[in-house]
Amino acid sequence: MKQLADFLWRKYSYSHRVKFINVPFEPVVAEILSTIDHTHMGVILKRLMIRAADQIAQSLKASALVTGESLAQVSSQTLPNLNLIDQVSEQLIIRPLIVSDKQEIIATAKRIGTESFALSMPEYCAVISDRPTSNAKSQKIEAEEQKFNFAVLDQAIAEATIEPIDKILDVLETPFQTKEVSTPAKTDVILDIRHSENEKPLPFTHNQVIRVPFYKVDKTLDKADDEQRFLLYCERGVMSHMQAAQLQSKGYQNVMVLKAS
Repeated sequence: MKQLADFLWRKYSYSHRVKFINVPFEPVVAEILSTIDHTHMGVILKRLMIRAADQIAQSLKASALVTGESLAQVSSQTLPNLNLIDQVSEQLIIRPLIVSDKQEIIATAKRIGTESFALSMPEYCAVISDRPTSNAKSQKIEAEEQKFNFAVLDQAIAEATIEPIDKILDVLETPFQTKEVSTPAKTDVILDIRHSENEKPLPFTHNQVIRVPFYKVDKTLDKADDEQRFLLYCERGVMSHMQAAQLQSKGYQNVMVLKAS
C-alpha cells in the first residue's frame, strides 16, 4: 500500500504535500470477531472505519472522505448498507467508482498505471465474509454495536501514525520475510488461523493441529513451551505471514509459516 501511495503521489500529486495515515485496525477487527453477529460484521467494520476516518479528517481539517466502493460489488456495498455506513460520518463521502463495473475499474487501473500493483497485492484471509447481510436494518446494526467496546476504536485512532508521503518508503518493513515451511516436522504444532469453521480439516495426521482465531494466537503461545515450534496456516498465507511477523516482533521466535497449498 505504501508503494502504491508513493507511485500515485509521484505521478499525479508531486506538487502537493500529502500525508500518509496508518490506523492499526487489528484490535478493532479482533473485537468485531469476538462480539458481533457474523452477518453484520462487514457493515459494522466499515462504519468503524468511517468513524475513524471522520475523526482524523476533522483533526486535519479535511473536507471530505473518498472511498473506492462500487455499488453492489460486494454485500456491504448495497444501497441499504451504504446508507447505514454513511450515517456515522459528518464528512461528505465521495465515491468516484460507485457506478463502475469491475471491467471498467480494471480499465481505469490500466490507464492510470496501478494495474501491476493490484495484481501483485495479496488478498487477506476472509475474516468478515461469513454469510454477510446485503440489507442491514438500522435497529439491528445499532443493537450489535452496543456489544462493541468503542474504547478499542478510540485506542486505534490514538495510535494512528502520520507520515509525509515522501518519507514512507525510507524505512519499509514488510511482514512477508518470515520463514516458510513446506513440510512440517512431526513435532511441529500447526495453528490453523482460518476464520470459517466450515473449512476442511488440514491433512496433517502426524501433527497436532489447533484451530485458533488469529487474534488469539499470542495467548495460545503464552501457555506453550518456548522450545516448541509453531507453524501458522491460512488459505492464502497472507494473514499467516502478517501474524508471524508481529509475533516475532514481540519476541516469539518459535513461530513460522506453513506454506499455503
